[in-house]
Amino acid sequence: MRRILFTGPRKLTVPQRDKVWEVAKRYLPENFGENCLWVLGDAPGVDTMLGELAQSNNCHYLRLNVKQELQADIRTRNWAYAERSQRMVNSLSAGDIAVGFPNKPCPNNCTPKSPWSGGGSGTWGTLAASKAVRGVEAIVYPIFENVTLPHWLQYKQLSLFE
Repeated sequence: MRRILFTGPRKLTVPQRDKVWEVAKRYLPENFGENCLWVLGDAPGVDTMLGELAQSNNCHYLRLNVKQELQADIRTRNWAYAERSQRMVNSLSAGDIAVGFPNKPCPNNCTPKSPWSGGGSGTWGTLAASKAVRGVEAIVYPIFENVTLPHWLQYKQLSLFE
């Protein structure tokens, strides 16, 4: 069963919510052409919204929660979401897809080799960690204007005549 990981911000404006909703519906099993499992986090925003969409469409989904013991301690609170997101990524394998809805630019120090910068962009960190999994496709649907994709998500067009 193909897994589709979704990641995005905890807060959404109405236009951002509409964009996420329209994109996510493309990944419903009847539109995707196969049985699939959505992998979601437990934060408000994209996670909650897509959990509701999955439930209302009888879509199989796996919701991973932040560990309460990490969130309770102020020293580990910032890393609690990164740890949860890494568990989401660890559920992926070749042929799976990671879909992200970033609402800000990617931090410069966020890369597939070092996705968790502590800079407050869990969406980019989750995409970067997913990109590090061999055979996982990372797809970005920015929900802010004028996004520049990080170098690790830019693809060079190959030519037969080079």
